[in-house]
Amino acid sequence: MALFNRILVAVDISPETLAVLKKVAILAAENQAQLCVMHVANSPGSAYSQWALHKAPVSEQEIEGKLRDKFTELLVQAGLPGQEFEVVFGRPADVILDRAENYAAQLIVVGRNSRSGVRALLGSTASAIINRADCDVLALKTV
Repeated sequence: MALFNRILVAVDISPETLAVLKKVAILAAENQAQLCVMHVANSPGSAYSQWALHKAPVSEQEIEGKLRDKFTELLVQAGLPGQEFEVVFGRPADVILDRAENYAAQLIVVGRNSRSGVRALLGSTASAIINRADCDVLALKTV
């Protein structure tokens, strides 16, 4: 019997993302689960955006295209070819929790880093998701 039928996976752009996706591929196969894979990006106009250092104006469409290309490649490498992928703009924890509710996710999977301290250990986004989610959350070690 499957524990999870609907899994939401929130990934970032990091060297560890492929490892997270490979673990999720196994988890989904073992549970015969549907996957929703997503990345939340800051709006290009935000001072906190990973795109803020670009000299030319960068649109959300350009960002989404670049991210879609990168993650399509990662999904194939992880054994998830053809997996749908979403790019959403906004505050990561809020967007992920909203999407999990709309998707009726039974499990949210996020990566965690290995800095010291509880908040640093999980990261502020993972910590917020764990504290506020209505479903189970799995924080995968990425380092």
